[in-house]
Amino acid sequence: MPVIAILQVPDARFPLGLCTNVLVDDCQAAADRAVELGGSLGVPRVEIPRSGAYTGTFDPWGNELYFWQPFAAGRPILRGSGANPIAYLEIASPDIKAATAYYAALVGWSFWSIVFADNYALTEGCGLARGVGMRGVGPGNHGTVHHVQVADLEATLAKVQAAGGAIRAEPADFAGEGRCAVFEDLDGNRVGLLAPT
Repeated sequence: MPVIAILQVPDARFPLGLCTNVLVDDCQAAADRAVELGGSLGVPRVEIPRSGAYTGTFDPWGNELYFWQPFAAGRPILRGSGANPIAYLEIASPDIKAATAYYAALVGWSFWSIVFADNYALTEGCGLARGVGMRGVGPGNHGTVHHVQVADLEATLAKVQAAGGAIRAEPADFAGEGRCAVFEDLDGNRVGLLAPT
């Protein structure tokens, strides 16, 4: 499952927001491939001593994707409860066909369309309980939303509002599998909530 970190970074190269990291053997090769496919380099290779290296890219529609190359095998020691994992990643693009082809060629994700929803495609797994979704949006729009799995959607939204967050997408059905919503935290980061049925 994904590892989540909250960073306070004054460097302007790292804007506020959530970013998705994909584990790779060679972060430079992955970034080069992203550029070959029409993406762009956002952060050149950065090495973290004794830990790993990463690169940051943008897809052709402006969505961020980082590549993490660990220097040693093994996983970090996680101290969280594991009760609310990130279960689903949603990527927005104005061109679903081109975006699914881009991510299939870049990281090997295989998407399929949802019946009666021409502007949506899904892939299962990818280290996430629910997988990755590609959502069609209007031209000029983009963004990713990481959905956290929760047991009680309404109770979680009440906690969000009590803490000063704002609901940006009201609760709705999620492909017949549960309910979802999107909120914005105090820094303007958007996070999804997914309550399976």
